[in-house]
Amino acid sequence: MDYIDESKYPKKIREEYTLALQESYQLSLDLVEKCESLTNQRAKDFCLFGLARRNLLVRDCLERFQSFYELQLVENWQFQIPDDILFEKTAFLQVFLIAIAGGLDNLAWIIISEKNLTLNHIEISLSKSKTQKCLHGNLLAAIEKHKNWINHIKSFRDPTAHRIPVYVPPYIQDRTSGHRICSPHYAIDFEDGRLVPLHSQVLSDARGFFEIINAGILD
Repeated sequence: MDYIDESKYPKKIREEYTLALQESYQLSLDLVEKCESLTNQRAKDFCLFGLARRNLLVRDCLERFQSFYELQLVENWQFQIPDDILFEKTAFLQVFLIAIAGGLDNLAWIIISEKNLTLNHIEISLSKSKTQKCLHGNLLAAIEKHKNWINHIKSFRDPTAHRIPVYVPPYIQDRTSGHRICSPHYAIDFEDGRLVPLHSQVLSDARGFFEIINAGILD
């Protein structure tokens, strides 16, 4: 399986964690303003008790992953990542993926509710055509830009919520040298075949999430 040794890129990853956390704090402020501007109570509820709370979960997970990265650099594990750390980070990864996917759904519900539209609940999603007909240009452009990423989130979130959850293995074995690599990645199962670098991917997920949510609340 292919892997990325993320310990080789401390400057870039540290900077991106800092930027992602700043975006989350700013989003919290923007959501307060957005909630106050909404006229439909159901839309307000989805904004305040749905999207705003999920943003807090995303932020908390990012802070924990950031601390994990710093620990990873200090400890420089050679044999395997300790079990207690793996279990904790796996739990927060699952929370993170569900919070990201749920936040995107909350945005769709905010828009549909504020417009006082009636759609079947299974059609209320940013990726569904009936919902997209109700959206504005900036948000539609952001959705189109991140279409593959939205599919990625769904492909990991759905099994995590309903079937086999994602997990962080204790090490990766280099298929050429046979050496153990202790750079954290995540997977669903080995038959799925995907091995995702933890820090790079959660930072990419955060960027996509914030860009789409900001496009939605600013429209």
